[in-house]
Amino acid sequence: MKKMDHQNLNPDHIPGIYQQIREVLIQARSRAWQAVNTEMVVCYWQFGRLIIEEEQRGETRAAYGKGLIKELSRRLTDEFERGFHQRNLWFMRNFYLACPKVNVLHSELSWTHYRPLLWLLIIARLEYLSCTIVLLNNTIVWYENTL
Repeated sequence: MKKMDHQNLNPDHIPGIYQQIREVLIQARSRAWQAVNTEMVVCYWQFGRLIIEEEQRGETRAAYGKGLIKELSRRLTDEFERGFHQRNLWFMRNFYLACPKVNVLHSELSWTHYRPLLWLLIIARLEYLSCTIVLLNNTIVWYENTL
């Protein structure tokens, strides 16, 4: 087998091959970053689900919450260090409440996108509930008037 001689290397080919390799690397990193972001969003959604399930223990309303969040925050921060402040755990909890179905989450959005959107999701859910109550109330009023 013939050894490659650096003196026979055509310097005009280097920028082209370099650019191709660079593009492959950038695309691979982008896909990897997207996959990690998607998994972390689902992970935080699951945290929220687990917190709600523990708080409610089959009841429609939670009997406690602040103590659970505080203790989880302390333990998770001790073991994993960053990202588990009480405020972030409350966001995860509310994230689950705002999006109770995991299949509605979009893989294009990261946790950084969902956090500010969470307020909009909560407001939209409250508006939906209030519209439902108004509709129900009007239906009840209409039904009473027909009797």
